[in-house]
Amino acid sequence: MDSFKIGLTKAGFDINEFDFEKGKTENPIVTVYSKSNYKIFNSFYKFKKADYLYTDELDNEYEFYFGKLNKKRFKNLESKLQFIKGVFIRHGKVDDGGEYQLDFSNSLSKYDLTRKFLKDSKSTIIDYCSTKKTTPTGQRIVFIPSPKLKAVLDFK
Repeated sequence: MDSFKIGLTKAGFDINEFDFEKGKTENPIVTVYSKSNYKIFNSFYKFKKADYLYTDELDNEYEFYFGKLNKKRFKNLESKLQFIKGVFIRHGKVDDGGEYQLDFSNSLSKYDLTRKFLKDSKSTIIDYCSTKKTTPTGQRIVFIPSPKLKAVLDFK
């Protein structure tokens, strides 16, 4: 998370405009909130309204939107490398052999875009697969990062 916060600062954001809420599970997800910056982050997605409502445990109904990454928003290699870093923080690990691995679930647009950006970064994709017959669907990418991407991923 410290690496993510440093990245926000390097990108010109004021870290004080963000709230970080850590979940209470064994492997907690950190949710990031920013009233002043959410439009910038949302601009990286194309949203489509679902044709049904989400109902919570108190029977409150909410509109539901699906977000698909907008690849046109990633205009240069640096933005693509930072995207991969964010994906790695959320979905990645380095195995005992030094290979980098990304595991996704129900995220085909992120999986496809990550594969494209890994190629653009001159990284070596060793293996990739998608399981469509399971719920949730799963995707995996195993790769060796290019020297430039490795410097971004390993930056603390």
